[in-house]
Amino acid sequence: MSKGFKKLYIAVIIIVILITTATISFSYFYSNSKGKSTVSPESAKLGLSLDVERLTSDETVGLLPTEDNQLQTALDGTNNGSCVDEDGKGICQLYQITITNTGNVTSTVSSKISLYATGENSKFTNLKWAEITNATDATPFGRIHSMDDETWKKSFTMGPGSSSKFYVLVWLSETGSSQNNYDRGNFAGTIRFDSTTGMGVNSTFVG
Repeated sequence: MSKGFKKLYIAVIIIVILITTATISFSYFYSNSKGKSTVSPESAKLGLSLDVERLTSDETVGLLPTEDNQLQTALDGTNNGSCVDEDGKGICQLYQITITNTGNVTSTVSSKISLYATGENSKFTNLKWAEITNATDATPFGRIHSMDDETWKKSFTMGPGSSSKFYVLVWLSETGSSQNNYDRGNFAGTIRFDSTTGMGVNSTFVG
């Protein structure tokens, strides 16, 4: 074999190796890029949004005691408005709560409500809350909760893009005797929803 032919043969082999390597590399990078483009980000799959709206007057700060069996009368209020007595004093507070599954997977959601005194010299012992049927019907949907009972809906399922709306009534339960040393000032609350997808959202409201 002549030297010229040997050089040509070696050059052909080198070219073949280079072409094969480039093809393999291109194929690898193309496949890898294609794989990444088909992965949906987790933020697009999972998500909750929460809106808490106070439906009673912002002018009624604080609460006068009311009996647990008089919740409908308290909610109806007077001409001054829902949850307001004839002197313009607050006798309950009503909140509309809307939770939305903003993701694209079905999620099982649990929730809780925490009530607490807020502000200097504020103190509460007999604050209560309950989910009610709707904005005008004070029939408790489930049991009446004391302020140290945070359990609300233990579990419910929400499909992708769906919303659930609830109404929560808060009042100061009448004990039949002076409550000035046990219930006074202002209150606040925190509502929290958590899902089995690992997402959570909360909102704080002022009474």
